[in-house]
Amino acid sequence: LAIHADYYYHFSRNYGFAGQAFFNQFNINNQSFQHVLPGAQMDHWKAAGIMGGPLLTGHPSKNLALELKLMVGLSEVNSFKITYGDTVLQDEDWSLTPSWLAGGTIRYALSGKAWLLLNSNFIFLRPEFNPTTMTGETEKSRQNMDYLNITAGIGFKL
Repeated sequence: LAIHADYYYHFSRNYGFAGQAFFNQFNINNQSFQHVLPGAQMDHWKAAGIMGGPLLTGHPSKNLALELKLMVGLSEVNSFKITYGDTVLQDEDWSLTPSWLAGGTIRYALSGKAWLLLNSNFIFLRPEFNPTTMTGETEKSRQNMDYLNITAGIGFKL
């Protein structure tokens, strides 16, 4: 599940501000973990955040715009929980972490207030977790969470 809301404000024809609020939930393929501990289950990763930064726009033709954006912000990230039957082997943990985005958009004008969009964003997250294990100990770890989000849709000027 990925929900992203983008906001663009142009100071001029070629420069502006881009902002994004997002929520993502990634389920885990438990089959890939079965060789380590058969029967164990992991639930999901979650991340929610807000970012903003500069927006550069080029106009190769009257109806076509190419946009590049770099953003930085904060995200709240949730690690997975590991269970074996009814026993929690490792509990989930939450981490507030810096987040970065590098992306681009191809925008085709349908009218003065509507566009077709093709959007590609690469998002970098580096949360540090301290989940509690079944023995009550915490285990500090850093996770590299990078993902590519490709979307298409229609944009409207409000």
